[in-house]
Amino acid sequence: MTNETRFVSTHRPAPQLRDGTYTVTVRQDLTIRGKARGVRAVSRRFVVAGDHRALAPEDVVSVFPPEGSLGDHANVLPHVLLGRGTLPWEQTGGDDTSDLPWLALLLFDEDDQVDTRVLTLAEIAALPGFGDEPSMVGQRDDDRAVVLGVPRDRLAELIPTAAELSLLTHVRQKVVAGRADGAELAAVLSARLPRAGRTSTAHLVSVAGRYRDGAFDPGTGDVVHLISLKSWRFACVQDGPGFAGIAESLDRTPATVSLPARGRPSVDPYLTRGFVPLPHRLRQAERTVSWYHGPLSPQRSAGPGPTDLLPVRAADALLRVDPDNGMIDVSYASAWQLGRLLALRSKRFSTAYGNWRQARRRAHHADGQVTPVPVLRAIGAADPTPPEVVGAWLADLNRLTDVPFNYLVPDERMLPAESLRFFHLDPWWIRCLLDGALSLGRVTEGDVAYDREHLADLGAQRYPMVSGFLIRSALVSGFSGMLIDGYDVPVPENGDLTGLTPMTALPARRLSENVLLCLFVGDASTLHLHLRPETLHFGVDHDPHAPTGWRKLLRDDAGKLKKGRDVPVRWRRITRAGTARPVEQVVDVAALAGDIGSPVTPARFAKEMIEGVPSVLFRRS
Repeated sequence: MTNETRFVSTHRPAPQLRDGTYTVTVRQDLTIRGKARGVRAVSRRFVVAGDHRALAPEDVVSVFPPEGSLGDHANVLPHVLLGRGTLPWEQTGGDDTSDLPWLALLLFDEDDQVDTRVLTLAEIAALPGFGDEPSMVGQRDDDRAVVLGVPRDRLAELIPTAAELSLLTHVRQKVVAGRADGAELAAVLSARLPRAGRTSTAHLVSVAGRYRDGAFDPGTGDVVHLISLKSWRFACVQDGPGFAGIAESLDRTPATVSLPARGRPSVDPYLTRGFVPLPHRLRQAERTVSWYHGPLSPQRSAGPGPTDLLPVRAADALLRVDPDNGMIDVSYASAWQLGRLLALRSKRFSTAYGNWRQARRRAHHADGQVTPVPVLRAIGAADPTPPEVVGAWLADLNRLTDVPFNYLVPDERMLPAESLRFFHLDPWWIRCLLDGALSLGRVTEGDVAYDREHLADLGAQRYPMVSGFLIRSALVSGFSGMLIDGYDVPVPENGDLTGLTPMTALPARRLSENVLLCLFVGDASTLHLHLRPETLHFGVDHDPHAPTGWRKLLRDDAGKLKKGRDVPVRWRRITRAGTARPVEQVVDVAALAGDIGSPVTPARFAKEMIEGVPSVLFRRS
């Protein structure tokens, strides 16, 4: 099934009443036995008003560059995607007969003197240019909105003309198997490129009713006020890497969660298997050094495990001693003890599991017979199926939920800054973790025997094989919309994923601001890191030989780049005191559209300005 993205120039809503106050009058004429009898007319007033001073959170699907991101965005025309395809045309930027969009996206940087305030609608209505603003109709005077105050001359350099406003707004439809699936998004673009080495702030502003004769009417005064509906900030690094650059530079040596070998035959076999020497205080207060490894194993097979020992009554039963050097391996004992502590910390799990386990054992073994206990059956405690809260909690534990980070990565050198590491989950470590959680109420040898016979399935690992990776990078904090797909089949060298089905992914966990844990059911050999499809963005191409340093490569009807076909990117020119000068970083959208060729609709302009979603493939070595 082929998925495509279709660009549509506009999606005007069905004919509707404009914002305002209306009166409807209902009168009924009756004829009774040939005589006309009038019924008193009834009039009612009502107000049509959309809340155009703010957008609901669900109205904004995504923004690009991502909010709070840090990267090389110098070639990007920022944009915002709105969840309702008709939204930009539900008001008008011009008079009542105009189909001009009422939304514009303006970009400011650190040097722009923009005053941002939260004002009541009564205060806003008193500002120049807002007396008849349509979004004020039907709203209370004490309602509040974010208002920008922009110097008149600076706004003249940034605000698009009416023709440009139309070109910078379009609709994006998802097409499946040649048919639109009904889901569509509206996109509003900015005409300004971010400045390298600066922090930029984008504001989606209302320009409802502010355009006259094809140009924005700033009203009177040296400062022009606009209502800001959505804003976000991002930073543009000077010649810095973008998403792909950061991903491709990730440290992958070693490729797994382990410490590098040190050239010592007695130590290296342990280090390459993910072991770390850690201080260990014995019960008699003696101190030694023991080996420990977490659940993130560098090897596909973790080797022999303690299956013949489980279940156990205490963690000490899982301690192992290396006969070659006499060092203790505390890995599985630590996992068991951690599982027990996590179970005790969860009151919901420990209570539900304890009651169910006790009741079930009584029902099976009281006096050697199945004993019906009315009270227990009334609460369903003797049900062979554990309570839902127990099953859900154990499923989360299978996915390492709530396992502390130092148990996963016992040495910070195993995951340095800007690195990526593959791993396989050690099934025996997970089994010991689960057995520790299920050990609540296990005191006597009889308890151990009962658990071995009746609760073995409960302590089994949910997935036969789980693999994944850890990433510690600015990608996690700077690109919150990053997606990761895993593949267990060979991927062509050219990275073509057509026809390949991604593996089943377990919910990813963000362990800290810049650390992400991803798990896949199966043996993931290839990872595909990419941004969400909605981050398909718009931009221009760097060309040091072009007059402004930028050009735009054009595309054919299929969306592919035309070889050798490009147009220059020129800056908008503003005339002051009889002299025309360029406004750097602000694209002359009208001139660019003219160079692309006639006719240029908003849909075609969007297609020509599109930039692909960045993605990177990683293969496990």
